[in-house]
Amino acid sequence: MSDDRINWDAEARRALSDPPIPSDEQTIKWYQDTFSLQGKGTLLDFGCLLGKWIRLWLGLGYVPIGIDQSLYGLTLAKKTHPQVDFIRCMGQNLPFKEGIFDVAMSIAVFQHNRNVTKNKFLSEIRHALKRNGRLLLAESTEGDVDEDWTNDRYFSREGWVKFVSQQGFKLVTHVEVGSWYLFERVDF
Repeated sequence: MSDDRINWDAEARRALSDPPIPSDEQTIKWYQDTFSLQGKGTLLDFGCLLGKWIRLWLGLGYVPIGIDQSLYGLTLAKKTHPQVDFIRCMGQNLPFKEGIFDVAMSIAVFQHNRNVTKNKFLSEIRHALKRNGRLLLAESTEGDVDEDWTNDRYFSREGWVKFVSQQGFKLVTHVEVGSWYLFERVDF
């Protein structure tokens, strides 16, 4: 979301051709059952781009707030979901007070950033989450997997778990389909 190697407005234009995110009852039930998402409270959609996941979060009962740095993507997201707040910001400097979100989610954002940026993202997300708040990530485990983290892009499943855990989260569950990870904020 914030790495300067990617033009996020161009990525938003490309993402217009992606298929829609299912938000039917069966899909909602799968997320509820798989990740024990209760659908109560606030949800931070970190790197929301076009806001394609917002309908699902609303269907689960959350009050979502989307952030991204793509002005083009956020403009389209706001047109699609006028009832939702969308904020343009860099992921390393979230404009939120401590402990206001029950859940934060991010899909394929971290893998596009350098490790120093990933660490800052996790620090900001952890700050914005309530105690025992949940972090739902979907990140690729393909490409140039690098357990030593010198590649700054992809990790194996174990690499993602280790990396995120070192930032104050513990793994709750992992689902191979789509490489979904659910973490919980822990207090030191």
